[in-house]
Amino acid sequence: MYITATATDLPAPTPVHEEIALGRIDSRSARRLGIRSVCRSEQSGAESALRAGRTAISEAAISGDQVKLVLHASAYFQGYDMWSSAAYVQHGAVGNTCLTLDVAQLSNGGLASLELAGQFLSGRQDSASVLITTGDRFCEPGIDRWRTDPGTVFADGGTALLVSNSGGFAELLSVTGRGAPELEQMSRGADPAADAPLRSTPITIDHGREMLTRRYGLAELLKILQQGQLGVYDAALTGAGLAHEDIDWHVVPHLGVPKMRHQFFEPLGIEPDITNYEWGRTIGHLGAGDQIAGLHWLRQHRSIRPGSICALHGSGGGFYWSCAVIRFL
Repeated sequence: MYITATATDLPAPTPVHEEIALGRIDSRSARRLGIRSVCRSEQSGAESALRAGRTAISEAAISGDQVKLVLHASAYFQGYDMWSSAAYVQHGAVGNTCLTLDVAQLSNGGLASLELAGQFLSGRQDSASVLITTGDRFCEPGIDRWRTDPGTVFADGGTALLVSNSGGFAELLSVTGRGAPELEQMSRGADPAADAPLRSTPITIDHGREMLTRRYGLAELLKILQQGQLGVYDAALTGAGLAHEDIDWHVVPHLGVPKMRHQFFEPLGIEPDITNYEWGRTIGHLGAGDQIAGLHWLRQHRSIRPGSICALHGSGGGFYWSCAVIRFL
């Protein structure tokens, strides 16, 4: 299987000094997080995803009939209640009648969709493609992009990736996922189920995180998160027949410095200078889209030699970890 095209639809980032001047974040917290700017948009996540999807299909120079599955991943409200945002993306970007699904795997939605795409294409005899899109707009009153998830600064925008069984710019060597559903309470907390969305605004996941920290202890909870991430990385490498030292590039999420250090760089033994990390600090966390956006940035702004190996890392509430390994052609 192959990755045929990538695309993004991102607004111009707002510098962090403007965010500070407007009272959205204080300078000390901004320095701690290490974020230099953040993407803010007036466009819904589904609209951004549709635009990115159109660009990816245009780059691949394929017709809509060649797309056999559309997966749209998001982490937050898409603009309408009881609505299929995936169908909106399909209608506007692809224009066919294939199966289309919304993927609600939060921050890991992009890589989880890649895992689903690989399973869908595996064993097919006909030439087929899967369009994966992501899109979010993290806005008030529901989201305070600087405070809803401490250590994460949410950003707006869309991404798209085409997977095919008939060629592309990179070969998908392996993709692996692993879940720990006992950690779902990290986002839920102890409150009873509400009768309608947005019980309180803005949303905060502090309470659930504090509850799990009390249950497991901070050191043990961090160990669980680290071992989950390392476990899927090792499994993806095994599936690809490779070792840690074979990886030339890493695509990582766009999180604050403390989270990146403790959940990715240190446990996985990754050096930031062979990642998309510095660029991600100018964008913010795109919900489900960091990995696709990071891969697209690598293609556009780094000299990637044919044969180079890249690992894409992700995790999301639920809890679910993913890793994909690709070889550039």
